[in-house]
Amino acid sequence: MAAPFDASLTGYADKNWLMKPEMQKVMWTKNGILRAPIIINGNLTGYWTQQIKKNYIQFTINHWLVISKTNQNALKDKLTKIAQFQGSVPKFTFKKMN
Repeated sequence: MAAPFDASLTGYADKNWLMKPEMQKVMWTKNGILRAPIIINGNLTGYWTQQIKKNYIQFTINHWLVISKTNQNALKDKLTKIAQFQGSVPKFTFKKMN
């Protein structure tokens, strides 16, 4: 799991080492902002977003590969630490993309 705008993944360097060109269109917004990638066992699996609400942080995990329950729990643990750092309660949604 990496942060959005991760400096090691941005810039003008060739990105084919990380993902196929067709996935680059999913991972980078039209204005060039990198979504926060999720890499499991060396495979780009999806990306995560957060939306701060009044009493909680909503984390959405968008993924195109299957994420096992074990890996879902590991992601929840890591994102829970982010929520705690921000003094908030996490909520999670896993969305399978085609």
